[in-house]
Amino acid sequence: MVRFTFKKGLRFLQTSKIFTLLRRLANGNFQLEDQAGEISSLTEAEIHSRWISGQWQIDEESLGPSSNVFYFTTPQDLKSLPPQDQLDVKRRMEYLRKIKEMFENEGLRLVSSRDKLVPKIALVAAELGDSSPPSPNTLWKWWRKFAPTKCITKLVIARRAGRRYDSTQRSVFDEAVAEVFLTPQQLPRKAVVEAVQRKIRRINQSVRESERVREPSQATIYRWLDMLYYQVVANARQGRAATSRELRRAIGRVKVSQILERIELDHTPLDIVVICMVTRLILGRPWLTLAIDRYSRMITGFYISFHAPSSTSVLYCLRMMIMPKEHILARFPDVQGPWPARGLPDTIVTDNGMELHSHAVEAVSLEMGINLHYCGVAHPEMKGAIERMIGTVNRGLIHTLPGTTFSNIEQRGDYDSEGHAAIDIEVLTHLLVKWIADQYHKTPHRGLGGRTPLSVWQNGEKTATIELPAFPRQLETIIGLEATRTLFHYGLEFGNLRYNSPTLQALREPGGGTRELQLRAFEHDVGYIAVFHPTLEEFIDVPAVNQEYSAGVNRYVHQLVCAEVRLRFGDSWTNDQLLNVKGEIQAIVDEAVRGKKAGNRKKGASMALSDSEQIIDGTDTSALKRACQQSDPTPKPRTPIAPGMDDELPEFHQSKRINEGHAA
Repeated sequence: MVRFTFKKGLRFLQTSKIFTLLRRLANGNFQLEDQAGEISSLTEAEIHSRWISGQWQIDEESLGPSSNVFYFTTPQDLKSLPPQDQLDVKRRMEYLRKIKEMFENEGLRLVSSRDKLVPKIALVAAELGDSSPPSPNTLWKWWRKFAPTKCITKLVIARRAGRRYDSTQRSVFDEAVAEVFLTPQQLPRKAVVEAVQRKIRRINQSVRESERVREPSQATIYRWLDMLYYQVVANARQGRAATSRELRRAIGRVKVSQILERIELDHTPLDIVVICMVTRLILGRPWLTLAIDRYSRMITGFYISFHAPSSTSVLYCLRMMIMPKEHILARFPDVQGPWPARGLPDTIVTDNGMELHSHAVEAVSLEMGINLHYCGVAHPEMKGAIERMIGTVNRGLIHTLPGTTFSNIEQRGDYDSEGHAAIDIEVLTHLLVKWIADQYHKTPHRGLGGRTPLSVWQNGEKTATIELPAFPRQLETIIGLEATRTLFHYGLEFGNLRYNSPTLQALREPGGGTRELQLRAFEHDVGYIAVFHPTLEEFIDVPAVNQEYSAGVNRYVHQLVCAEVRLRFGDSWTNDQLLNVKGEIQAIVDEAVRGKKAGNRKKGASMALSDSEQIIDGTDTSALKRACQQSDPTPKPRTPIAPGMDDELPEFHQSKRINEGHAA
């Protein structure tokens, strides 16, 4: 069967004429153009009539997929009519069928002769018990509607709209709508009323009093506006992308056959105001990065922080997603339910955020053999599971907590979110873990046919192959910032810090030569880096030489210190000056957390790297401790740097690669 849709470019053939469909108008009519350039406007019913009768034929060459489809067209059938209309149509059809048989028995064709129709109509009416038979003229009208197409629905009673309007009024209204209503400014309906009144008054100024056009009332214009074709109006006022999202059709669904086949990931600001763990002052709304398994709807990982979504947010969420969750459950003993989600996924589906297109995320995905799939711009429905899951988290947990902002102002009402705020990031992380393991995973899910995410995952484990990193430390390493540096006698330099250890110095070329080494630096701590050992073919932890300054400092604060030191002292400084600036920066962070403005407090929490990883793992300094154990324990005294003394380069030195280090 050849199918067609009403779409831009569809062509109808009529003997020597060709009509091309251009667009759908706001009044619901279709605008067509013939080969001579003449424009015509037809209703849907008029096009159906010409097509069904054979007056118009579809040009098959104009068929094919298109993004400008208006809708699939299928004429109505008898069953689609209201019950009373079905009875009326059947009654009319009985008259036509029986009278036509009477004419055929006489060897005649059905004609409009009154003398011949009256007795036959009376016989049929008596047979049907109809007390109100049709007149000969009415019967002939029925026959003329039915005969060309033999379509029974042509006998439906034509009902008038009930109100008649002046054609000039309606044409003026259409012009006003196009000029002031179908615009991105989204002017109110009152603007259409005023435009119609202006146009009609201008027309009446140039015609005789007897030919003047009466102004339609405001109620009439509002009624006409309500009759406009919504999609055309929405396209003009809101844009095609917004209208497409609003009117999207859930025709199909993503097909997945096993767990870890498709993971969907997204960010959202949580609908809750969080307070500081130390000062108990308002910090603001934190960000949540969430990952969900599409097959089982099980949450596989999350990351909460006060900084805007970044590659760091994605990588920390990926790490939680891949690794087993026993250490998380052990951190919160009151959590009773299991959380078996773990393993390397086949595909991760995200939106087109800049942080998701970063080199770090793409490199980690390539390293772990994960396909990274980006959804189309402004098409959140392409990852509907995670979009719905974010709403479930807010409604199921966040909106029940003190300090919630709810989803909108109307829902919040007079609730004072900041006044009731009592949840800090530690409690929030605890509550989220408990809600995931003890409530959400054990709740029947409509999208799973009433099964729970936990049961679907556990059944899926029986057939799926769950792969984990053979070396867990490697997973922590690959989320670091990549760089290459030259090894000197004073070690490696990255981000204006030097890193050295006896194990690292053993890699120097015989005779004092230099060599290039790969390294990984970390956002949460500049106190150590991971350096790739070419002989061992694995990464070793190397501490910063100046542990007094660097231990426990996150990279963002370190960059602030770098900028301030260069501004004050240029390229030469002492270690005491460096520590003084660090203390001042830390004081600024503390003051920001204690400040009166919530925005400053939130920024301070971001600088202090307050996040869910810090809560779950505690102050994880194991890597730093391992790195320090390998270094020379004898501290070296620091002296002011004199220009030209290359053998005593400062531990904190202006580097030509500083921009590269920051970009990494």
